Amino acid sequence: FFIKLKEYENILVSMRKDLQNIMMKKIEKFSGKIENFGKVLKSLNPKKPLYRGFAMIFKNGQLITSSSYLKKGDKICISMKDGDKGAVIE
Repeated sequence: FFIKLKEYENILVSMRKDLQNIMMKKIEKFSGKIENFGKVLKSLNPKKPLYRGFAMIFKNGQLITSSSYLKKGDKICISMKDGDKGAVIE
């Protein structure tokens, strides 16, 4: 009877170690995926180009992608890496 209990105990200890190893591998795998997703999110940040000297121009809260959307007298907001400035198109 005690021999059987010892065998079962050994089996349970072995299964617990196997389960811990499997869980650690899963955690490492998902940690890597989360890290990669973080890098992708940073690369997709629309303000990232501002740190390279570019600016974004907004009119009425809408991003302006072409000068054809602007006319004399339009009030715009120029967004740069360190803040925003208002301007009027001449």
